[in-house]
Amino acid sequence: MIFGKKKSVNKSGYSLSELPKKDQSIIRAWCIYDWANSAFATSAAAAIFPVYFVIAFQESFGDEMNILGITFSGSSLWAFGVALSALVVAITSPILGAIADTYPLKKTFLKSNNNCKFKQLIDIVAADFPNEEKRFKIYYLLLSHEN
Repeated sequence: MIFGKKKSVNKSGYSLSELPKKDQSIIRAWCIYDWANSAFATSAAAAIFPVYFVIAFQESFGDEMNILGITFSGSSLWAFGVALSALVVAITSPILGAIADTYPLKKTFLKSNNNCKFKQLIDIVAADFPNEEKRFKIYYLLLSHEN
């Protein structure tokens, strides 16, 4: 104990103040990033976006909409999208994680590997037009295509 206060110790047995200044800076940066990311995830992604999506869905399509013969409400469509994205992450994460851990290819994948380039890039965008009767519109854009 120093001056009656318990010393904060990390897993390696060193307190933050005993680490080199560069390491202290890196640890503080990660702490701030984690704090900000947690605030975004709990407020925006979990509370604000779903409510906005349901309101915009109802104003544009009414209470229900049929997609490929399946009837969706705004909240069920949001839940389906979240579940589908979680399934994609759950399936691809172990494979991509193993590749990233085995080979030093992280920057190569992001930079210049021809095998990792998109053949086509598609964007689905939702736009809100508050002055129109059906104010919520979805746009499907083909952004690029390699010949």
